[in-house]
Amino acid sequence: MKRSNYIVLSILALAAALMAGCSPRVDDIFDESAIERLTSNNATVKERLIAAPNGWVMQYFPRTNNTASDSAQHQGYTFLMQFRQDGSVTVAAPFEGAYRTATSHWDVVNDNSTVLTFNTFNYIFHYYSNPDPDLNLTGDGVGIGGDYEFLVLTYNEKDKCQELKGKKNGTYNYMYALKDGQDWPSYFKDIEKMDSTLFGALSNTTPLDMYAQGKHFTLFNARKHEFRAFEYGADTLGSGSYYGFLVTPDGIRFHDDHLLEELISNAPFRLNDKKDRLVSTALSDIYITIDAVEAFRSDLNHNKEWLATADQLSAETQTWIHNIEAGVLNRLKSSKVEIQSIGWTRKSATALTMNINWTSTNKSGKTTSYKDNVNCTYSIQDSRLTLSPDSTNIKSMNVYKYSGTAQSDVVSLVKSFNGTFTMELVQGFAPAKGIRLSDTEDRDKSFVVKH
Repeated sequence: MKRSNYIVLSILALAAALMAGCSPRVDDIFDESAIERLTSNNATVKERLIAAPNGWVMQYFPRTNNTASDSAQHQGYTFLMQFRQDGSVTVAAPFEGAYRTATSHWDVVNDNSTVLTFNTFNYIFHYYSNPDPDLNLTGDGVGIGGDYEFLVLTYNEKDKCQELKGKKNGTYNYMYALKDGQDWPSYFKDIEKMDSTLFGALSNTTPLDMYAQGKHFTLFNARKHEFRAFEYGADTLGSGSYYGFLVTPDGIRFHDDHLLEELISNAPFRLNDKKDRLVSTALSDIYITIDAVEAFRSDLNHNKEWLATADQLSAETQTWIHNIEAGVLNRLKSSKVEIQSIGWTRKSATALTMNINWTSTNKSGKTTSYKDNVNCTYSIQDSRLTLSPDSTNIKSMNVYKYSGTAQSDVVSLVKSFNGTFTMELVQGFAPAKGIRLSDTEDRDKSFVVKH
């Protein structure tokens, strides 16, 4: 029995010795400890922020939730920041209707990672993280609910871009070194100018179209800086998804890198040279634009009238109009008769009302307005609009009854809008500036419609 125990102990001792001999010594991968490396990185980040002679642009987003509309929390905000060696930072932004600056303190600290903190109150920057319920912005007692401490992530030397992540909400934010010589107030004016170019002429019901790698989305609410997005053709009476963005001097930037089924990255979108597309800097086949046909259809559906003023029509059409005006003037013994516009309003999914809008001013100066109309079927296919005015009730129109010898000109005027037309915006991102309709069989026969 003793011998057996001895043998077992000997085997165990030999196994332990073999295991020890087979366990190589693992050298340290780093020359420094984790805390030393973190402290060194903090110093590098701090030096980088201080070194930018004209400061930094921060593109800031408070929250990431996109399931409900809340433009205050979803849209982005832009700040300019100058970090100094003495621990002070000056923050500039449009605030309460004016360009303002405020100085407070900052630091880069250890908190299981490198963290940029704005550690004393700054009335501009901390407004967006202030939980004061008196702000009455969200009704949940957290104000806008943004961050004032950020995990410092990767730095892109080429673009001079520092990636940040909100410590509380996890939103990705970006800081860019501001170009030398860039005037701070002028930077915000450039943003205002771009905002006006892109969205100043839109209503919240104007649809924008986003094309992303074979998918098509419809975007609303652009003026709120919070797109309400639907797959193209979906029922827009539903809630949709909400995606905030901010405007930059050369375009826009979305607030998240998981938008629209991960079809776009958090790269900015820049306005192209033709000023009719916002194109992703990551992939050129991802872009946002306004389709003239969709803008035309949307405004009809919202009971708006598209108008072609007489001076926008062809020379032949204007001749008919002048003949009609002369005929009505003679018949009514007016001092002035003016056909102001031809208009179209929605009647049904396949029919419009075509209106002749005109006025007659009598000898005593009283002006009477008329809106004569005929039915007009329409269809839109392959981005082309087909109009078919119904001439059967022309004789019931006041302008026909009063035009005397120019009645045939009224018939010609109505029938001249029969045809198929291509459509294009007069100015990109501004359908209110007009949509040009060009006859597919006669390119010289074109006119502009607007509200």
